[in-house]
Amino acid sequence: MKISDLGILDRDPAFPVYAFLTSTPPSELMGYEPGRVIILYHYDQETGGMLPGIEESFGKNDIVYIPLYRGNASFLTGYTPEADCTHQKLDCYVNNLNFIHEFGKDLGMILVGNIGPEISFKHLFLYGGETRKAVLRRQLDFVMETGELILDAGARPCFPIIDWDLAADCYFGNWECRNLINSLGGTALCFPGFHLFGIGQTIPERNDRCWDFCPMVEDPPFPIISEYIRGFDHSITGLDYAEGLRKGNDITLLDHGFGAGLFGWYPS
Repeated sequence: MKISDLGILDRDPAFPVYAFLTSTPPSELMGYEPGRVIILYHYDQETGGMLPGIEESFGKNDIVYIPLYRGNASFLTGYTPEADCTHQKLDCYVNNLNFIHEFGKDLGMILVGNIGPEISFKHLFLYGGETRKAVLRRQLDFVMETGELILDAGARPCFPIIDWDLAADCYFGNWECRNLINSLGGTALCFPGFHLFGIGQTIPERNDRCWDFCPMVEDPPFPIISEYIRGFDHSITGLDYAEGLRKGNDITLLDHGFGAGLFGWYPS
């Protein structure tokens, strides 16, 4: 099954497009190519523990989020205080790590975040008084530790870094995080990657405090960050759901260096 079979696009996409399962169980779109990004409904929503037998719902090309840490984020409540590093482990940490060791090698990639299924430390700059340099150091440490954890299990790591944090590495971090991800054989996944280039249905306002962490330092056509993204060995960006795909966001984001995309799947 490919995107052409779903009836949402009347052309071939500009690059491979993953299905992003955001509101459906992982039984949806089994066998979809190039794969699915699965972040919900395969683990206990309160404990984070993997559901019994859920591995049977996963495919060899799927990118699967495995909860390991307590940190989380919400548009309503902000970040939980635990979203600071890898030492705030869930009670199910050992069991979920064993899951990675047992089944990770049979999946496309394993995705681990410090705020649920994403990586971001900018809240420690905005609200915690840390310097930008210290925040970028935390990001590097997290990528190194979790990357080695996943590699030791014989699986491939996927690093879901938020847009501002990715841009901060580009403009203020000497591209260290990007180069580290490449050295680990990992894939960078930025769910709101389209924000970096001013497209999408929910562009943050210019007075959003996140711009304090990573000010916009260049204008269109964004040559610096486009060069930065092209330097990833493997990268995936969100396309602003199926509507963004129909608007041609895949074409625009390919031009800016991303190697693949993902769209949200909502069954009728």
